[in-house]
Amino acid sequence: MDAVKLIKPSLFLIATYIAVSTTGVIPLVSYFVLLYLALLSSSYVYKLTEPHKKIVFILSTAAIATYGLLLRYIDKIELWGDETNVIRIANLPFGDIARSVATSHVAVPPLDYWNMWVWKYVVSLIETPEVAFRLPYMAYHIAAAVCFALIFTKVGYKLVPVVAFLVYFFNPLLFLYSLEVRYYALTALGSTLILFLHINNVLFELRFLPLLLLLGLNSVFLYLLLIPFAFFYVLKNPKHLIPVGFFAISFFIIYPLLLVSPQIERSKTLGLIIIAFKQLITLQLPQTFHVGFFVLAVVIAVISKSWFQQKLSILVSIIFSVIAISSLAYYKGYFDFFVRHYLFIVPLIIYFLLIPLKSLSNRYRAIYLLLLLSIFVFPWINYDLNSLKQGNLYSKSPLGVREIYRTTIDNEAALIIAPNERSVLSPPVYDFYTSNIIWYSTYYPSVEMLRVKSTDEICALLEKGQRVVVVNVIGPTACNASPYYRAFESRGLHIIVPI
Repeated sequence: MDAVKLIKPSLFLIATYIAVSTTGVIPLVSYFVLLYLALLSSSYVYKLTEPHKKIVFILSTAAIATYGLLLRYIDKIELWGDETNVIRIANLPFGDIARSVATSHVAVPPLDYWNMWVWKYVVSLIETPEVAFRLPYMAYHIAAAVCFALIFTKVGYKLVPVVAFLVYFFNPLLFLYSLEVRYYALTALGSTLILFLHINNVLFELRFLPLLLLLGLNSVFLYLLLIPFAFFYVLKNPKHLIPVGFFAISFFIIYPLLLVSPQIERSKTLGLIIIAFKQLITLQLPQTFHVGFFVLAVVIAVISKSWFQQKLSILVSIIFSVIAISSLAYYKGYFDFFVRHYLFIVPLIIYFLLIPLKSLSNRYRAIYLLLLLSIFVFPWINYDLNSLKQGNLYSKSPLGVREIYRTTIDNEAALIIAPNERSVLSPPVYDFYTSNIIWYSTYYPSVEMLRVKSTDEICALLEKGQRVVVVNVIGPTACNASPYYRAFESRGLHIIVPI
């Protein structure tokens, strides 16, 4: 192997180590070195797509137009705790971000926060910051959908890439999380890129390593996804041990940032895992008929002669990733496990829906495409639209944060974020959940915000004649059950639960 080819990935690992282990200006310089190396690596990916410039342009334009048509709904989606926490960390000095990631309740590598640190300067120039914060994630989703479509350009039927694009773009889990200011959309792009490179038999080539290693700094899920692929590639050719080694080193560099102590009983986490898995199936295959269709597609894919080893490695990667992420969540007692944590395997799952198109004749391909559109794409579009029309995709509050502030202003009151007196959550987690309310305070400068430690402090304020709106952050337990609150309710106290 040419030693020169090892220079760029080696330099990438050195820059990664410097970025996560130092402070000051040096991490920022290292970050731009990482981006530069990944950009060089992206040029090789571009060469793979170059013969299909026309379809890339058409699909990208269609995706941008779709987001444009939905903008009035997207604008109504408020930022919530997880998202404003990303923005809060991104407002730290760049050199402090990695350390903050290691000590805060995030459990993900720092790339998303680094990107947001840069992007926030663009947001400051735009009048609608909520939409502006979401723009990079929409761009990731567009890139991933186009990349997924390009996998099927060799099928020989012009409509296949278009339908593949629609199946990917409007998949509820992928589409709705492309609107969240978190690492999910970029993680899905990473999974799709892995799939794309694997289908082209170049996944572990050294020239693509910087780009894939960069995506690994966004989510540890991609390392899990790559393990089965690495096994198959090394089994096929031992020379792939070198690029696999680069991934192993990269993982151990960022591993110290990912340590999160157990937070709830494992039996409760197991219940969350089961619910999340059911939601994954329901979102992809909402009815028994859809399940049967998917099983049939997988059977056709597996028994068809073409690309057997490729399909086997993808199927094994799906199964392995589900088991691995579920086991990690169970072991750590993760208290917030949800269907979004399976999002990174969705591109691989929907790939199996489209594999039969490679072996069907043109006549049956047309029928199969119509079935995909009628029983998957159109219902998914309807689901996405209905979800967007609800306005508040992520918040668990019966009122949005904007409405909370309007209620406060209308009642000429002060806004109090009340801690849950029965909660065992630590102050950092409390701050994590209240960050979205605090973030919005800059847009409502006339509202006075008060921080209290007990219901007695609220009662003292009420006795002085202060009108307050109380937001019980964690849930409807101590605050709204308190006899103090019932006694003072007639004196202008408003309780909103939960956020």
